[in-house]
Parts: sequence; structure tokens; C-alpha cells
Amino acid sequence: MPGVHLMKPFGRLGATAVPPWEATNPMPRRPRAGSVPNFIYIGAPRTGSTWLHLNLQRHPDVWVPPCKNITYFHPRFQIYRVQKFRRHWKEAFVDGDPATSDWYRRFFTRPFVDDRWYQDLFPRGKTTGEVAEAYCALERDEVRRLHATAPDARIIYVLRNPVERALSQAKLGMVVRKHRRIDEVPADEFLRHIDSPGSRARTRYSRTLDLWSAFFPCKQLLILFYEDLAKDPRDHLRTICRFIGVDFNERYFGETMTAMAKKSIDGSLPEVVVRHAARQYREEVAELAARFGGPARQWQRSVEEILR
Repeated sequence: MPGVHLMKPFGRLGATAVPPWEATNPMPRRPRAGSVPNFIYIGAPRTGSTWLHLNLQRHPDVWVPPCKNITYFHPRFQIYRVQKFRRHWKEAFVDGDPATSDWYRRFFTRPFVDDRWYQDLFPRGKTTGEVAEAYCALERDEVRRLHATAPDARIIYVLRNPVERALSQAKLGMVVRKHRRIDEVPADEFLRHIDSPGSRARTRYSRTLDLWSAFFPCKQLLILFYEDLAKDPRDHLRTICRFIGVDFNERYFGETMTAMAKKSIDGSLPEVVVRHAARQYREEVAELAARFGGPARQWQRSVEEILR
């Protein structure tokens, strides 16, 4: 199937409270049937996670949370939860529909949480999942804990040219979220963002692939390419639906299915910034090209063209 790659072989507990039974046993209790996510999208960021979340919300047989990125297994979970409260408190306490308000209240109002709390966020009776692109930066102990909680979950990982991904996230962080024009941002700020530990962790696809494949077998890992989403969102979504075990029907999604952002490097970014990102990820791109071929070969040609 074009653009689809099933994986080949090749903790830290974070900010959540540790339940008493885990003080002597680091492995959480086995989940109850039907109360854990059936699938988890783990990234990478800037590869269509919002598009996927919106489309899955429209599927009658799928349940995803009202907001994406629960990120319970991320070490910054409690910080992220506070940030979400600032954005979604009205939906929880003022003007949300009853089902959405009830979910948000359960998500926000319990100060100390555990794995059972997380499991119970997912209802029975539907295929459930979480869209959390920050999971691609988890460390080994965090992935181990996630696997122990949801060992049968199907994992979706979408790859984008690492240079484009890093530049897109830098633009989001330095321009869009700070309400500035590109020409108002010094090049050094872009460079620091690209070189930040968080950005690098989210762009080291090879590390993420090796880490997750150590816990989840090949049949539970689906690797896709952002270029295929941009070229044919129908086929991309059809592949994901088939992988998580639900029917694909275009009428479920409407115009949301074809609402995609552009896919190329933003030419308005300073050349020094683009060349810096290309140098940073030249080796990573070469490794991905050797591992996957296909679109990754085009990434390699693009990087060499930038650095010529």
C-alpha cells in the first residue's frame, strides 16, 4: 500500500501522583476490558494531528476526547492539564453540551490522578483513542508504563521531512503563538527554537521508532508519511480507519476530510534558519532515507539542495 509502512524489527513517572500500590510494584494494574484506548497517535507534531482528531470525532464508531493531547504519560502532564483548563473551562462549567461538560469535569477536577483514572476517561462500546503528538518525545520508562496500561493499543506515527517539521514548529512557536510577523523575529530566536531539546526530541524519528518498537510488536505500529496526507487525505484517512478496525465512509467526514495545510518549506523564513535546520537534520534524514526510501529519499534530495 503506497505510503504505508508497518514497523520492521530493528519510568520516569512524570508529574502524576503515584498510587500507593505502585510504591512497591512499578507496573500498573492490568486495565479493565474496554476502558483503555484502542489506538494512540504519537506524532510527530506538525503532521496533521488536529486534522486527524477532527475527522475521528466525526466517525460514529470512534470516540476521542473533546480535546486532543491528554498526554497523561508525558512528564509535563499536570502543566499541560492546567493549560487546557485555561482554554476549555467554559466547556466544562458554562456552555458545553452535557456529555462534553461531564468529561471535562472528570478530566479537570481530580487533583491526584492514577492509571485507573486515565483508563476510565475512555468509554466502552466504541473504538477509542488518543491523539497526542507529544508522546513521540517520551523516554523509555514512560513508553514502558504506557504499554503496561494499554498493551494492545495500535500506534500511529506520521513522519514529515524533519527540516520542514522543525521549521513549521519554530514558526508556530515564534510567530503564530506570539502574534508576530516573521520579519519581527530575530534569526537567533528561530535557531534557539530549532536547537531546543524539545524540538530535537520531536524530530528524532529514528530514536522514537526504535524505542516504541521495543514495546509494541510490528502489527501494532503504523508508519505513514505527511506527504501522502497532503496528496490524498481520503486514502490517508482510509488507511488509518482500516488500521484501527473501523469502517471508512466519506459521508462521515464531509469537508473536514479534505481541509489540509500546505506541505512545503515556508520560503518566507530566513535562509540562514532554513540552512541551519538542514544541517541539523542531514544525518537523520539520510538514516530515514536508508530505512524507508520513498518520501524519505525526496527529503534527502531536498536537504542536499538546500545545502548546495
